Amino acid sequence: GRQAHAAAHARGPGWTPGAMSCALESETAAPWLKAHTRPGEALFATEVYHYALLTERNAVNIPPRDADLLRLRDRYAIRYLAIAERDIPIRLPAWRDAPPVWATLDTTLTPPAGHGTSPIRIYRVGE
Repeated sequence: GRQAHAAAHARGPGWTPGAMSCALESETAAPWLKAHTRPGEALFATEVYHYALLTERNAVNIPPRDADLLRLRDRYAIRYLAIAERDIPIRLPAWRDAPPVWATLDTTLTPPAGHGTSPIRIYRVGE
């Protein structure tokens, strides 16, 4: 968590843009998620360690099947899901063309360009 976040900003010889994109994406989404969630609340994320560290919220890994996502959503009262656009076909294959009716796109955030990053979509998946 903290090491990856620090490494994403270090531009030394070991810096690899593609390997650092997840930390930069999480950093971009964190202020929005902190403003729209309460302490102790959980959220869905692809990079749970980065999101947990930067949002100070519990982060739950996104399951690939909607049935499992709904089960976890209900169990932990999860309202938001954060995912990089490039990860949707892999992590949420059923969402490739469009999200299900119970998932509403609240915002799309753009991380710093040039680091192999992808826009972050934040969906409202619960009440």
